Amino acid sequence: MIIYLVMLGMSLFFSVYASNAKPYPALRSTYRTFAVLSAVPFLLVTVLRYRVGTDWTFVYEPYFYYIRNGIDQFNEWGFNLIYQLFGLFTSDSWWVISFVGFMTVLLIFLAIYRQSCLIPFSILLFFITNRYFTALNQIRQMLSMAVFIYGLRYLYERRWKSYFLWCLCAVSIHTSAIMYLPLYFLYGRRFTWKKCLGFMCLSIAGAPVLGTLIQTVLAVTSYGWYLNSVFQQNDFYLMGFLATVFVTVVHIHHLYRYPESDLSLEFWSITMVAATALMSMSWMLPQVLRAAEGLSVVQIFSLPDLLKKEKDGRMRLLICFFIVAGYSSKLFYDVYVNRWYDVVPYRTVFQR
Repeated sequence: MIIYLVMLGMSLFFSVYASNAKPYPALRSTYRTFAVLSAVPFLLVTVLRYRVGTDWTFVYEPYFYYIRNGIDQFNEWGFNLIYQLFGLFTSDSWWVISFVGFMTVLLIFLAIYRQSCLIPFSILLFFITNRYFTALNQIRQMLSMAVFIYGLRYLYERRWKSYFLWCLCAVSIHTSAIMYLPLYFLYGRRFTWKKCLGFMCLSIAGAPVLGTLIQTVLAVTSYGWYLNSVFQQNDFYLMGFLATVFVTVVHIHHLYRYPESDLSLEFWSITMVAATALMSMSWMLPQVLRAAEGLSVVQIFSLPDLLKKEKDGRMRLLICFFIVAGYSSKLFYDVYVNRWYDVVPYRTVFQR
């Protein structure tokens, strides 16, 4: 874990200097230099790893062999194309897995620097909310999520052609990205704290019914095999549910305290409500945690914005403390107690 903490510390150090230089046009080159330096530690640790991440040997290494030899392939043509292109030049899966990791981190950092109002805090959230470790594991979904995050700017700007193009690119990498398409129609609508709280309570209370309905629909699709597979854990992820509920309540509470129209915050709040609804069905539906994480990733941008707009200094510190302490504790619990991600010990390509 030490290498990841050093990586995070170096990135935060450089990002603070980048943030300080960003408002000044005369320091544009300084800003870009420190921005690049803040991404380098994440990029190096990601690219130089070898067989770090649960799915490396279980999925992505064997499938590189399968796709190169025409034995089998993923359902998504975009990710297959990446594998096929690398298969033309090498038989070593490390190259393609490292490339996917590089692009994932690069797109997320580009999105953070273009969309976040508190860049260091967004980088910290990227790490402690487990998104980085997920990027070392579920590389298809995280690349798809990174493409979506980068394309979010077009949703805010109401440039629907560009947004849907990025979403379709994400879908070609991982089918779950189809859930990002309807989000375009949520932005701009009014979602007061009462609506968000009502939707959250209804979704949690109605989880058994909604989950059963989704199971019925899923059973008649090509993804029905998930229902009776190893992915059907039937295990309620309590810590993840509580963390998502807490962050969603923080959003709703801010809407309550500041009821004036804020389209971005209202959009982020209703998206977190949707993530909570999915998380409440984790005991019924396979892989639903991945979908919930795919939506709740907006907190990388929403929480910094929320904290910056909070006028009460004590409330700001209190929210920040509980978010950082809670997510950090959850991250260490998932890594060392649940034994998720398979990111420790860290191994480099030079150790194979």
